[in-house]
Amino acid sequence: PYPPQPQPYTRTLTQTLTHTLTRGRIVTLGTWPRGRAQVPIITFSILIGLNMDYDVFLVTGILSARSSGLSNRAAIVAGLENNGTVIGVAGLIMAAAFSGLLFSHTVANQQLGLVILIGITFDTVFLQTMLVPSLMAQLGELNWWPSRFPDAGIDSLDDAGAPEESDSARMFAGPRSDDAEAGGAVGGGVEGGSRRGTPPQRDALAVTL
Repeated sequence: PYPPQPQPYTRTLTQTLTHTLTRGRIVTLGTWPRGRAQVPIITFSILIGLNMDYDVFLVTGILSARSSGLSNRAAIVAGLENNGTVIGVAGLIMAAAFSGLLFSHTVANQQLGLVILIGITFDTVFLQTMLVPSLMAQLGELNWWPSRFPDAGIDSLDDAGAPEESDSARMFAGPRSDDAEAGGAVGGGVEGGSRRGTPPQRDALAVTL
């Protein structure tokens, strides 16, 4: 199928928010424009790569859940549940690795570590766990346009993690196995007694007479 078309716009939005926050934060802290002029260029490419990396983890998990038959909202929940820990741990490792630059005696290294630390924290804590799932929930099936998925009959996940059928799916699926068994038990009671030990109606009438 074709790649999801609305996704580049949401990625552009998240990238813009990340770079705006990090640039504004280092300006308010007074650490820029002092230092090396190439720091914004270096951090720009690094933050884009990290943002896209975490986004691939999240959207791939959501797409896999949606392809398995879950509805759009249930797929978002499942994807975030399965890959949220991976994104958080990866962000924590990267933040810990680059935070060592804050203790450098070079202003450029301090700026580099500060920008990456702020960008990774904002991306993993807010963007990938709150903003991106919210946008995808609002877009609905437009997330996958022009690809089309069959109508999902699974709207949510129960406590055990098994898919729960929607009302419309139950309506068109016909009688369930337990309902059919119950119906057979009632019919068997009329003819000669149910399978659960209920006495036949004819025998009950004979005893009464």
